[in-house]
Amino acid sequence: MIRGIIFDCFGVLYHGSLDHLRELTPPERQQELSDLSHSYDYGYITQADYFEGVGLLIGRSAIEVGQICHAQHIRNNEMIALVKSLKTHYKTALLSNVGRGFIEGLFTKDELMTLFDVDVLSNEIGMRKPNREIYEYTAMKLGLDPSECIMIDDSPQNISGAKDAGMEGIVSISTEQTVSELKVLLGDYHA
Repeated sequence: MIRGIIFDCFGVLYHGSLDHLRELTPPERQQELSDLSHSYDYGYITQADYFEGVGLLIGRSAIEVGQICHAQHIRNNEMIALVKSLKTHYKTALLSNVGRGFIEGLFTKDELMTLFDVDVLSNEIGMRKPNREIYEYTAMKLGLDPSECIMIDDSPQNISGAKDAGMEGIVSISTEQTVSELKVLLGDYHA
């Protein structure tokens, strides 16, 4: 029986900035951008280091990179409303490959507490999706077995990782499609 719904942040609850940064990065430096992003996701570098490193790749200042990132973060209000409606019947979690510095720009502390029973950020725990352990850790923080959880993420690779951990998964392409698939998985859908 499903008792917990876990949401990715960028690509589900918010439009992210990494795709736009890829567009700004020269083709021969794409791997460096990926390496920087992974280092930040794991917590090996700070947000300031990340912005500075990306700035060197794209020829912009760290301040400009921060502004570019924040301008690309557009809230999916329909998906946020879905989280609120699910929260009345299910445990909810935020699971994101990101650090605390980005999350505070997207959600207030009160919002995080209102929307999610737990928030798991890769930067804080040294694990990142699609590694199986991060899904198991998130389920444990919810007090659930992974088999009692659904992971919603825009990355098929991340959903494969969730399924490897024993979760159900939905590759989120749109809010409508996500709601439709949730109805199938939950049966008596409460939203």
